[in-house]
Amino acid sequence: MKLLYNLIIISLTIFFFNSCNFFSKDINEKDKSSTEFDFTDDKTIFGFWRMCSFTCDGVSTNFNVCKIITFNINGTGTVGPNAINSENFIWKLKKGNLSITHLKVNLNNTFSDTTFQIRLGEKNETQFLTIIHKSNDCEYYLSR
Repeated sequence: MKLLYNLIIISLTIFFFNSCNFFSKDINEKDKSSTEFDFTDDKTIFGFWRMCSFTCDGVSTNFNVCKIITFNINGTGTVGPNAINSENFIWKLKKGNLSITHLKVNLNNTFSDTTFQIRLGEKNETQFLTIIHKSNDCEYYLSR
């Protein structure tokens, strides 16, 4: 009986970790460059980004623990410090406009369900992504 119990616990653990990979698949560079996507016209957004600060209404906020923002190759994404406490969303990026729609609405979501403007840049081998919310004067600063 104890062996059966241990097998069930191990199976559930394996299932849990495999199901978490749905939102955090590693992105193959070959897949990015050879595939057309109907939800984006800029493939440089794919992957993991760190968000350590943002500014709203002129007030800057820095995090002690940076949030990890992931834009997956299938048009889904996550925000969170870890896979357990994450926000899941669907995203589209066309002509510099990024729209985010959360799978579960929560008032504490990092990004509101709206369309943002973005700026992409690179300096000293570090990529920068600024997500700009015009209506409430907020900018979110991401890098990798």
